[in-house]
Formats: sequence, structure tokens, C-alpha cells
Amino acid sequence: MWTDEGVKKADCFDYNDHFTAVEAGSPIKGSSLYPIKALASVDNSCRWAVGFTPVGNEPGICPVPPTPTPKPSGSISGIVYRGYTSTVTSERFSGVTITLGSGACSSSGMGSTTTSSNGSYTFSGLPAGTYCVSVVTSTLPPATYGWSVARTTPNPHTVTIGPDKAKSGVNFGFLENIG
Repeated sequence: MWTDEGVKKADCFDYNDHFTAVEAGSPIKGSSLYPIKALASVDNSCRWAVGFTPVGNEPGICPVPPTPTPKPSGSISGIVYRGYTSTVTSERFSGVTITLGSGACSSSGMGSTTTSSNGSYTFSGLPAGTYCVSVVTSTLPPATYGWSVARTTPNPHTVTIGPDKAKSGVNFGFLENIG
């Protein structure tokens, strides 16, 4: 059923064929053509494409907003600490720089962060994949004879995460060298 309140062009079956987009306007708020103009008093509802895929030039087809791409939500986290085993001790290092690389170690270049006051760090918003996580040893607290990596916590770590998965416990333990 059609209505023609004011346009009065009986020879036009579909007014969308006879108005430019600028003349007709748009019912979609946020569109640069909003609001509806010349077709305000005419049936201006759009039509959903059923049984075919529109190519973009069909009159009266409802615009379909793009499907939003979900943002990756994987993460890698851990702690930097002084320790002799894989057990995290109470002495944790704050302000230590941790780097992240794409791919197996020794990749780099994706970004960096620093450990918080409790020695923890997190890289978030990561897609599934393999990453190289490493401590910049020059940012460790001063030690009289330097630091060594604890055998049970290698530096760097190669870490693989699945889609939207969190990998915690990527810890780094350091031993103070004895002179």
C-alpha cells in the first residue's frame, strides 16, 4: 500500500527512483543526510534484502551497519621478584621495564610496560598468538655485583595464548650475584 500525501506524482511507483539522496534525506540519525526531507510525507520505509545480496545500487534497500569486529582480549601477566626458586618471594621489584615482542623469542618491538609497586605487570588486548616477554635487566634495582636470572624463570619467556585467553604467572626471578 502506498501513500502520496503532497508529492502528487502518480507516475512514480517508487519515489526513491526520482529523488537524489540529498533531496530525499535519510531516516538514520547520524547520517549526513538526516533528517528525511522530500519524502517526509510518502512511504519512506526501507526494504530488507531477502534472498539476494545487494550490490549497493538498489533503491529503497535498508542500510546494514557493519558487524563490529570484536577487540582481542587476551593477556599476559606476571611478577618480577628476587628469588632462588620459582616461588615468588615477598621482595618484588617495581619500576622494572618489561618488553613484548610478536613471535617466539627473541622478537621485540610490540611494546613495553613497567612493573607496579607490587612487582606485577600485564599486557592486555592481545590477539591469539605467540609472544616474547622479557625483562630489561638494566632497569632492575641496583645490586653490588649485578643480577643473574633464576634457573626456573628464564628471561626471556616465549608465551603462546589462545583467543581471548589470559596467561598469568609469566614471572621473572633474579638472584643477586655474590662477589
